[in-house]
Amino acid sequence: MSDLWRRAPAHVAAFVAVAAKAWRMQWREGWFWQVGVIAALTLTVPVLLSARALAGPDEQQAARFAAVAGTDNYLAFAAIGIVVFTWVLTTMQSVSIALATERRLGTLGVAWASLAPRMLLLAADAAGRALAQAWFGVVSFATLLVLFRFELSVAPLGLILVLVTGFMASLAVGVVLVGFVIRYRDAGMLAATLLMASASLAGIAYPISVLPEWAQVVGHALPLTWIARGLRAALVFGNAPEAFLAAGVLLGMTVVLGIVGWRLFGRLERAARRHGVLEAF
Repeated sequence: MSDLWRRAPAHVAAFVAVAAKAWRMQWREGWFWQVGVIAALTLTVPVLLSARALAGPDEQQAARFAAVAGTDNYLAFAAIGIVVFTWVLTTMQSVSIALATERRLGTLGVAWASLAPRMLLLAADAAGRALAQAWFGVVSFATLLVLFRFELSVAPLGLILVLVTGFMASLAVGVVLVGFVIRYRDAGMLAATLLMASASLAGIAYPISVLPEWAQVVGHALPLTWIARGLRAALVFGNAPEAFLAAGVLLGMTVVLGIVGWRLFGRLERAARRHGVLEAF
């Protein structure tokens, strides 16, 4: 333990350096801006158009939505849901993408030949990529706000806390998944499928209270659910205590998932070395 604390400043410096490098590399890519704008439009606008269509020409269905969601501001509710989903999905996958990039370049073993923990370096690379890609969420939400002109009721501190803890929880999920990717080369598609499937249980386009009880239980175990819940509390309902609750739950999930992911990664990484598939792709 004393050795760990002695090396902590160097580990922090390594994390910051790797994250900054990944951040700069993402922003310097010429395609990054064009693809980002296109993706922000194509992934989010159809969801809002569908929500408006379901409300009817005179929004006669909005009252039914308000009865279960607690608000008739269905456009803001749906906008937050789809933006959260795309943001969290890219953040969760950033750890696997960082691994795949090093593996594809054949530098995975060299990159980890240092005193810094391997997972720390991988998480730093992922964090830098995810921070750069967070602009997808900003562009998406700003676009929807301009096009559909829905109202917001903002709780600033709650918003910040949910964004920070949501980002950390999303990376922690990525740490859990990346162990399987490094050991089983085809696990990337499985991880993506599981992440996509979680949207139906997290209440992206509707309140999870309309789901069966078993689905609600599963949904409440997902970070995605609490990120959406916290951001809706902070942006739609202006409910700071509810946003604080979501941030607290997300912080707890980050700690638990981080510990589980760290240990799981260590075991699966050693197994990958034994089977000679560490840098195979």
